[in-house]
Amino acid sequence: MSTFSTYAATFFEILFPLLLIVGFKTRIAAYGSSILLLIFAVSMTIALGSKAPLNYSVWVGSAAALLLAVQQGYSFSIDQLTKK
Repeated sequence: MSTFSTYAATFFEILFPLLLIVGFKTRIAAYGSSILLLIFAVSMTIALGSKAPLNYSVWVGSAAALLLAVQQGYSFSIDQLTKK
């Protein structure tokens, strides 16, 4: 189970940033990034204490991805081009 989880997390850590940079399926990628960072932040908090995720801004990254996900439109993205 841990091997599968490792491969899945690595796959999503590569996929979500690429989708966000390109601007394709931005809302889905932003929600996925937010959830992935939230899981990472909770794991860091449990394993290392509350100071570690704050030092690496994991909570801020998760909140920023969630903020991006709830935006109405994405001006400079492939999503905007395919919407027309």
